[in-house]
Formats: sequence, C-alpha cells, structure tokens
Amino acid sequence: MHLMFTENKDGKRIYTLKKKTIEGVITKSAHPARFSPDDKFSRYRVTIKKRFGILPTQLPAKPMSPLDYDLEASKSIDCYPTTQPIDLHLCPDISTFNF
Repeated sequence: MHLMFTENKDGKRIYTLKKKTIEGVITKSAHPARFSPDDKFSRYRVTIKKRFGILPTQLPAKPMSPLDYDLEASKSIDCYPTTQPIDLHLCPDISTFNF
C-alpha cells in the first residue's frame, strides 16, 4: 500500500491510498523515483528536456503569491507618527529612522 495523489481543479494535491478516484481517474505515486548514481540514461533525459524547453532552468518564473512581502505597499505606510510612539511592526525598513 503506497501513498498516491491526484490533483483537484485548483492544482492542489489530494492524497489517498487508492489506485483510482471515485471518478475513475488513475492516481499517481506520491513517492519520488529511486535515485541511482549509476543512471546510464540521465544524459538522454536532460537532452530531451532541453530540446523541448522543459528543464527547470528554462521554465518561466512562478508569479509571487499575494502572501509574499510587498515592498512598494509597505513604503506607503506612515512610519513617523508625531504624537504616538513608533510601532516598529508598521515600519518595514528600520534603517530609515534617525535615532
């Protein structure tokens, strides 16, 4: 019994122990292939991936998620309140303060 997965509509993995889903879709193994230092065919796999442009170095960069830090939006925050103490959580760049 091996851990298997299938992808939902959002691209997230759904893990199961079954070989087929309820819809009849065949699941994929969640375990990576075994690595062998004596792999005689790795050169050919790399050549084919280069030819079709699917090497990880040839793929476009993934877009940043909205949870990533947005530097431009953080610059618009007022970091210098006049009557209240400075809240360092609101100020992303502490090097701009004159102590």
